[in-house]
Amino acid sequence: MLELVKNSLFLGFGLATLTKEKLEDLGREVARQAKLSESKARELQLELTNKAEQSRQALGAEIDRRVDQAFAKVGVARSKDATDLAARLAALERAVAELPKATDLTLLAARVERLEQGGDGHA
Repeated sequence: MLELVKNSLFLGFGLATLTKEKLEDLGREVARQAKLSESKARELQLELTNKAEQSRQALGAEIDRRVDQAFAKVGVARSKDATDLAARLAALERAVAELPKATDLTLLAARVERLEQGGDGHA
């Protein structure tokens, strides 16, 4: 009976929605009805808690995956995407700011031209 109850609970995401308090209540009730020893009851409780956490993580991952798919389908960026783009834009702005100014390039080109013509342009 205990295995049947455990397997029934572990199916699907139902276990993921139980609170810690409800899991404890459920564990105590199953242990009482199955007339489990105290150590077996603790094992059951631990197993329920672990399976519930695994189910929560799997459910969360599935929700994230489906939300990503839905956003991609309608062309909406998530806040993480916007944050990543903002960081890339800031890096590009810093790189552009470090480039020589157009006036600096014009002066440099004029100086190179004078040097090529045989003078350094200084008096």
